[in-house]
Amino acid sequence: MHPALEQTDLLLLIFERLELHAHSNREGTKQPDLLRAALTCKTFSDVALRIMWKRLDRIHHLLRLIPGIVMRNGFCLFPVWEPVAACHIQRFCKYASYVTSLDYSGSPKIHPSVCEGLQSLRLSPVLPNLQQLNWWGVPIDGLLPTLVAENSSLLSMDISLRPESNMPDSIAELQAIVHKLHTHGPRMQRLRLTDIPVGVSLQRLAQLKHLHDLLLWFETYTLSDIRPGDLLTWDTFHAMSPFDRFRRLDIDVSNLHLPSDCPSLRFVALEMLTLRGPLSLATALLVHIQSDTLMSLNHSGIDPDSGLPALLNTAPPFPHLCHLRLEVPHTLSRYPGRDILSRFLLSPRLQTLDISCTPGSILFSKDDFVEMAHAWPQLTELSLTVLRSRDIHVDGPDARLPSVPLSVLEAFARHCPELREWSAPVIYDTPLQTVSPPVAHENLESLFVSTPAPDTPTAGEAARFVYSIFPSVQTIYERAAYRTIEAMVRCLRMGRQDFLSGNSEWDSESGEGDTASST
Repeated sequence: MHPALEQTDLLLLIFERLELHAHSNREGTKQPDLLRAALTCKTFSDVALRIMWKRLDRIHHLLRLIPGIVMRNGFCLFPVWEPVAACHIQRFCKYASYVTSLDYSGSPKIHPSVCEGLQSLRLSPVLPNLQQLNWWGVPIDGLLPTLVAENSSLLSMDISLRPESNMPDSIAELQAIVHKLHTHGPRMQRLRLTDIPVGVSLQRLAQLKHLHDLLLWFETYTLSDIRPGDLLTWDTFHAMSPFDRFRRLDIDVSNLHLPSDCPSLRFVALEMLTLRGPLSLATALLVHIQSDTLMSLNHSGIDPDSGLPALLNTAPPFPHLCHLRLEVPHTLSRYPGRDILSRFLLSPRLQTLDISCTPGSILFSKDDFVEMAHAWPQLTELSLTVLRSRDIHVDGPDARLPSVPLSVLEAFARHCPELREWSAPVIYDTPLQTVSPPVAHENLESLFVSTPAPDTPTAGEAARFVYSIFPSVQTIYERAAYRTIEAMVRCLRMGRQDFLSGNSEWDSESGEGDTASST
């Protein structure tokens, strides 16, 4: 790199040469030509910056050569943690009208000279055509009016509201940002606020009447920390109506207590819904939501109450639901699996099911899974995960895993032809008979049974059973030191069955029998 050229100068040189070559060669210019021109030319023009915004995607390989420039996810990141000369700030502002998207990560912080320089120019706004603002790390209250004008064309904002400290003035600064969102982006369609302190009020968000994608993530808290006006309240949520415009919602319901006379909430375009917080409150909201378009439903929360199954059974069906994820951690209650899923059995288009629970909290029977196989012919992925936590201490018979009889795989092989991945703890309900006639399900790629076979004969039965219904499966994971069943299925695929007889011993460490293999 030329030692006499500053970082900004070299960048401008590259873009100037790109502009000159673009006029003479429609096919563009190769990297060595541009680099050579940039290192030898002594002058540059302002037109180079205009070219930068228009052709950034075509010259990423050149930007990597500039010291200090970081390329991440297709974006060019310029470090600004050192003092920036006023001439460079003025040059940037001259071409800032071409900027439609701005990303800032606050580690390290912006150097104070940048903020002071932008504000001293008294050019409000600096970014008049900004449509997307992503800002993480430090509060932007002082910069927001400088960068974005009131009633701007801003359509999308992704902002971290993590305070620099828990001092009242820091929280007040974040509150001021939330209050100004509707003035700077009245036509905003997508808003994502993360790391929101519990004490920040969200009441002004109801004035954003064009939102169709809303995500609200709060800092870690306990239920005892919540005061009446904290988090998302029913008054704020109800003020966001009409709900027809919403397509994606990701909200915390820990303080969303519905009134006894709560009306039905009609969502005509909702595609993805994520509810965080106590499952009882999430379910209380869910039973009032009417949507024929919902395709993905997710929940992550704590402490469901004893009335949960009865409440779930009153939830309206979602005929177009494709993805369902439920998380039920930190509870000593125990629910039959069918009571949890009965309403979702009315969603014939379901493709993925992901349930996470603590040991013993949800109990499934074999009939429950057979009914799932019949109800969801388009199912592609099924996952049943047992959550482990240092805070959970369950002993005795209730500490059992929500295991699935291995034999139910036959029902899924017959009725779910698109099934690609299965993951669940199993019970080896021997004797397991080879399915006849064979099902020959060809699409299953991964079978995570999570539980190792107790002995070699049981593993042999399981291998023969699995091979008779899923002859093409490549990965069988048993959560054991050696994948005995997978090795046995591989032998069956090669025509070997000697390990199934009592005349040979299976060496689980090597994954092979002691008899000579025939390949």
